[in-house]
Amino acid sequence: MLVNFMRNFPWGRETHFRQKILDGVKVHTFRETPRIKKGHKLQMVDGSQWHKDKEQFNEAECIDTQEFEFEISEYGSVTIKCGDRIIPSVEHWQLAVNDGFETTFQFYRWLFIKNKPYFKLWLSHWTDLRY
Repeated sequence: MLVNFMRNFPWGRETHFRQKILDGVKVHTFRETPRIKKGHKLQMVDGSQWHKDKEQFNEAECIDTQEFEFEISEYGSVTIKCGDRIIPSVEHWQLAVNDGFETTFQFYRWLFIKNKPYFKLWLSHWTDLRY
């Protein structure tokens, strides 16, 4: 299964996701749909599927997936839930770093860019890490 990783954030800054995956820093990916399933072979591609200069840089197997819910209150507090577990806010930074972000602010900015106060994402793992 082809899995694309963006080169730049919507606000223009480089993601460096390719290098972070190769260095073992980015160890999972959030997706808007549950199309990636446990056991799928992941062909990791740098750039969108519409770029003619996209390049496959890694292969891995999806070991597991987890469903996450995200909510931002009218006061700006963020709640992240994985299954029945609410992820404590002190763990948001580690979740962000494991997904290739440098700060929780950068992670939240990406998460809530569509201005939806509540949504679900599916996390695909290629390591043994779980939340």
